[in-house]
Parts: sequence; C-alpha cells; structure tokens
Amino acid sequence: KHQTIQVNIKNEFVLSADITFMSQVLNNLVGNAVKFTPDGGTVILQAMEEDGKRHIAVRDTGVGMEQVNPEEFFREEFHKSTRGTRGEKGSGVGLRICKMILDAHGFGITFRSEKGKGTEFIISVDGQQ
Repeated sequence: KHQTIQVNIKNEFVLSADITFMSQVLNNLVGNAVKFTPDGGTVILQAMEEDGKRHIAVRDTGVGMEQVNPEEFFREEFHKSTRGTRGEKGSGVGLRICKMILDAHGFGITFRSEKGKGTEFIISVDGQQ
C-alpha cells in the first residue's frame, strides 16, 4: 500500500505487561490502521507521557469512522466485520479482544475518529481513562 509507518517510542518508556498479550494488542491496532488507511497514507505508533500520564497511541490517516460512543464501541454486540481499503477481510472481534487484554492489565483504551480523516486509538497504561 506504499504507506509510511512511523514508530516514536523512547527507550525510557518502560511498560510492565505480558509481552505476548501486549504484542497482540499492538499488532491488532497497527494492522487495523494499515487495513483502513489507503495507499500512500501514514500510520504512527507512539508512546508518550503527558501531564504525568503515560499513553500509547496508534494513529492513522485512514477512512475514519462515523461518530461512535467509545463505551458502546467496545461492547460485544457492536462489532461487525468491515472490509479494508483493498477489500481485506476482518472478523470483527479483534478490538474486543484488545479491550479484554487491556482491562486485564488495568489499562484503559479510548479512541477518536473523524470520517475521511483517520482514527487514533489511545491506550492509557496508568489506568482507566
């Protein structure tokens, strides 16, 4: 897809989590960003600290989503399979699994999205957001 993927994580950013499960979360979020970003777009994985709180963000310049309440978005009955910009298939369960893994770690997740402009998923590693 000729996309640019940027990773902005400083060595000082330390996280205490199960590596297998957190890898699954990040792989799913980045994979979705790639899937829903058209040719030539950008995906950014960033770890940062703001106002004493640590976050991991996955942001894209993809198709974005209609306005959705984040609390409803992560519910089981909300998800359905959606095709990516090149017709890539999905199961519709990946984000629910991410939410369950993050909940088990005591981390929070939310997102912001604008139709036609992209989506950003934000993981709060210092507790719920």
